[in-house]
Amino acid sequence: MTPREIHEGLLSYRRLLVVAAEDVARRDGRKPERAQLAHLVALCAQATCAEEVTNFLRYQAARGKWDRGLVDAAVQAVGRAIDGLRPDDHLRAEAWRLFALYLARAIRFRQAAGGQGG
Repeated sequence: MTPREIHEGLLSYRRLLVVAAEDVARRDGRKPERAQLAHLVALCAQATCAEEVTNFLRYQAARGKWDRGLVDAAVQAVGRAIDGLRPDDHLRAEAWRLFALYLARAIRFRQAAGGQGG
């Protein structure tokens, strides 16, 4: 897919992904460190399927690098946000990339606001 096709294919999902990321960032519990978020964004940029991202997040939770509740919430939130895409659609991995970017921004803002941000 071309970048334009990807952009157009996800246009109607972007708002849902932002809202999902903000909701996950508001969850109580330990948040991933900045490096872990950057690693997620980088992995999502290279992922060829959504399952690859889910696998990575669950592995990080098992290692104690990510909070299990946060991982479960993220997987469920993205699943709901991109429910209209076919399971084999390559846009699902790109949707994860957008979600990861939005999540990193939301968590960073909340950390800068002392956990009190919107």
